[in-house]
Amino acid sequence: MAHSYTWGLLLLVLLIVISECRAVSPEVQNMVAYKDGDKALPCFNSNATDSKSCYRVKWTKYATDARQWEVILAWPKKSQDTKRATWGPDGGQMSLLLTKIQKSDEGLYSCIICHGWDCTVVKNISLKVKDCKVLQPVKISPGKPIKMNCPVNTTLGPVRSQNISWAVLKGGKPQSVDSKRVHINDTSLVIQSGSTNDSGWYRCSYIQGQTQCCFDIKILVQVEGFVEVTTVPIITTTTQKGPFTFDVLSSLA
Repeated sequence: MAHSYTWGLLLLVLLIVISECRAVSPEVQNMVAYKDGDKALPCFNSNATDSKSCYRVKWTKYATDARQWEVILAWPKKSQDTKRATWGPDGGQMSLLLTKIQKSDEGLYSCIICHGWDCTVVKNISLKVKDCKVLQPVKISPGKPIKMNCPVNTTLGPVRSQNISWAVLKGGKPQSVDSKRVHINDTSLVIQSGSTNDSGWYRCSYIQGQTQCCFDIKILVQVEGFVEVTTVPIITTTTQKGPFTFDVLSSLA
């Protein structure tokens, strides 16, 4: 009888601890990264936690199917294979540092911090991975030449001009440019006499070493004094309260 009472008391204490460790997720922060680039996903201000205090961190990437949930990083476990993810400071924020980002890195990430039994979901981040970096738009008046430069990082190795390809984006899909009106010089594309029909998005692409690089740039051909509000393409995501209630005790076990 005493044995059953002891186990019952321990179970009650365990349930209380689990309930205290459950945390409703904070709002989701939307972030954008570029393929093959690096990205820091912030968790908390580095000054907010005493460097001498003992705490644990866990970053989890979620999927619709719970069986596909993936622990990206658990710190301070030293035996884990972090692959392309590390934990460290970035601009005053303790962050999950991702390198050589791939399309498969898209998803919802959560950062959980634990001090002893006290566990809190402190950050939810929805990461969107884009294929090409967006450059500053170019504005030009009709009749004037349009020049687009494709940025090439020569420190990573040489890139021949014939290996740089240009395309105009129609409906988000690349199509070949009108070769009769354009002139490609080294890393630049020039349209001798721009018209309003030349307005739109253009893309330059090349391979440097083992890396595929591409950049998108918007051309605005308009009469001087005409004001047009423009923005880079926005990936629409819904900011919401985190959809999960976490059993932090069992997830960190």
